[in-house]
Amino acid sequence: MKILIADDDNVSRLLLHRLLNRWGFDSVEVADGEKALEIMRADDAPELVLLDWEMPKADGPEVCRQLRLMDKAVPPYIIFVTAKDTLFDLVLGLDMGASDFIRKPYKQEELRARIQVGIRTIALQTQLVEARNRMEHLAMYDMLTEVYNRRAIMDLFGRELSRCAREQHTLLVAMADLDYFKKLNDQFGHATGDAALSLFGEILRNNTRKSDLVGRWGGEEFILVAQVKDADDLSLFERIRLQTENSVLKFEDKSVRLSVSIGITATTGGETLEKVLHRADNALYEAKESGRNRIVFNERQP
Repeated sequence: MKILIADDDNVSRLLLHRLLNRWGFDSVEVADGEKALEIMRADDAPELVLLDWEMPKADGPEVCRQLRLMDKAVPPYIIFVTAKDTLFDLVLGLDMGASDFIRKPYKQEELRARIQVGIRTIALQTQLVEARNRMEHLAMYDMLTEVYNRRAIMDLFGRELSRCAREQHTLLVAMADLDYFKKLNDQFGHATGDAALSLFGEILRNNTRKSDLVGRWGGEEFILVAQVKDADDLSLFERIRLQTENSVLKFEDKSVRLSVSIGITATTGGETLEKVLHRADNALYEAKESGRNRIVFNERQP
């Protein structure tokens, strides 16, 4: 773990550096508050700070206050290491956001123990953040295909449709459906069907931009939403269709070819989400009825 030492006293900094090095930690040393804040704003900022109270340019309490204003998923663990020794100073330091407070001169064993408490606290906070991120991911993504689930894609599409109307840009909205999926399930089993959905999800993710929205509508049906400059440019969807057609699903001892039908419409906002999806769904129906493995573009909104 990397630890920041912020102290304007050269002897104190050197002593802390040697102790941390002996205990197996990497340290960064600064002599003023502004430099401490600069270090802590970096992407690879230390996770734990040993902070003196009285420093030039920005004192310890001010550094502590500004550190607590930073938007970090896991905030730094801040230990005041200071000659301040009144109850008022202790309360002020903790009120400013410090995690702990140790008075100079300190016992090395006590300092090490308090640093270990900080390490355990950081580890627990990291685990909580990771657990929260996993829960958020599960709440928004379809586990099989790793694209947005139905609830998430509807919410995000609704927001994008509103933004589209405000900013006067064009969206292409597509509904894609794997061809003969029921037959595939019946002939090869649901495990093969799941593998097909997973493969198609990978194709969708690999062929769309971060700004595009891709979600599983249900079963073998998917929604794609892409902002475009030219509403007649359907190359994204043709690329997806071709890559699906050229993919071979190998599952256990089986080899299965897939294809997809895609219905597309355009919108510039100013209409309901349901109306846009209805138009795309009609285009998908036409693609299915006219032979599958093709894209059909429905007329845009009047």
